[in-house]
Amino acid sequence: MTAYWLLLISFAGTLSMPAISDTPHCTLHILQDATDSLHRYQLALECKETGGHIRYELQVTRKGKSGTSQAGQSGTTMIDSDHLLLGNVKINLQAADTVLVTGMVRDADEQIIAEAFQEFSVQ
Repeated sequence: MTAYWLLLISFAGTLSMPAISDTPHCTLHILQDATDSLHRYQLALECKETGGHIRYELQVTRKGKSGTSQAGQSGTTMIDSDHLLLGNVKINLQAADTVLVTGMVRDADEQIIAEAFQEFSVQ
């Protein structure tokens, strides 16, 4: 069984707020992996039912002294497991930057089956 961790406490000077997710069948978490100033964000999707096609969107907005920047990734895949990693966005952060990460997953009918947002602050 694969375990996924949702960052809820201080991690290398980064604070976060809990993610929000929808539907009783699927849960979406935002994952962060940080090394020095490079931070990676991914979506972890957990679904009770497999076999459907989905479309995901991962958006990262950074606000800091040097201004605001956005990065994102989207794609389609099939739910072939009860745990999936979706997207991969890497950005460089500096002290006092704030990052808002949003994720959304839609089914083949374009209905939202899970969404999450989380804010991170670099200290």
